[in-house]
Amino acid sequence: MTVVQAFRTALFDEVRAGATTTIDLSNVTFLGVGGLRALVEAREWAAQHDCRLHLVASPVVWRMLEIIGKAGDFNR
Repeated sequence: MTVVQAFRTALFDEVRAGATTTIDLSNVTFLGVGGLRALVEAREWAAQHDCRLHLVASPVVWRMLEIIGKAGDFNR
């Protein structure tokens, strides 16, 4: 299992488990395309299922989300 697969599995396990999930990426210094895709997909799944995804993230993560136009989709 790759790091991205493990991250995606853990992320979706948490999002599916409750109405509100906080994801803490405050110490992340690099986030690749796979990690970004997992975050965006988890956010979309949460929105479709009336769940809330709260993101605590480092400036690097926020910048990557801004670049792809998705920063505004996440609760800070």
